[in-house]
Amino acid sequence: MVGWPVLVDCPDEELFPYVESLYGGLRPAETEVEERFVLTRGADDGSWRGECGFTPPAEHASRAAILSWLDDQLTVGAQHRRTDLLFVHAAALGRHGRAVLLVAESGGGKSTTSWAALHHGFALLSDELAPVDPESLEVHPHTRAVCLKTPPPDPYVLPAGTMQTSGGYYVAPRYLPSSPSTVPLPLSALVFVSYRPDAPRPLIRPISPAEGAVRLYAHCLNPLAHQGDGLDAAIALSDRVPSFVLHSGDLRQTCALLASALDS
Repeated sequence: MVGWPVLVDCPDEELFPYVESLYGGLRPAETEVEERFVLTRGADDGSWRGECGFTPPAEHASRAAILSWLDDQLTVGAQHRRTDLLFVHAAALGRHGRAVLLVAESGGGKSTTSWAALHHGFALLSDELAPVDPESLEVHPHTRAVCLKTPPPDPYVLPAGTMQTSGGYYVAPRYLPSSPSTVPLPLSALVFVSYRPDAPRPLIRPISPAEGAVRLYAHCLNPLAHQGDGLDAAIALSDRVPSFVLHSGDLRQTCALLASALDS
């Protein structure tokens, strides 16, 4: 995981398929494991227990909650391990050898827009966590499952093999309509997404570097690890790549609009 070799140990036959669906697309560790995460049944048979070496054990009453706990701990651990990277709460997609970040609040439509874009010439780097090198502008892949809170509209139906919990739908990388990107790609654009399915048409417009920096900073997960409490990195990124606001509506039109803006 982003240069951090970990082991997720999940012996429970009921929970394991969900863990494998979420993280089976990550690259196997090539060096000695540095952290072990263990997921088992809790004291109450209807609960789940998560353990790792840097936070107290936790018990949760649902699969969705224990998977969210695991996701959070993996993210926190990666941030401590890779302080050179700026971690952004964003989807990252590849196109023509370059990366674009789709940035939005939770529930703001970045995963739905990303899922549609994968059907139109884009490739997945990451669905929720975008690790960016502020110096080289490279976006590192974090090939976790695409997670959707609700089923997407036609024709972007979810494939057979999609896993579902109370938290949403998980599409493992092997079921994606295009092969994920497996190498870092240079960042070419920051796109701040607002999903408006009832809007008459989608809209994309450029914004200033200053507005891009403010919007980006609000979605940085580890700003304190960087000079100027992360503001310097956000300003540098928005100065070096263009920023856009995307009002995502009809997904086919949205993807065509996004591709056209990036290609031009």
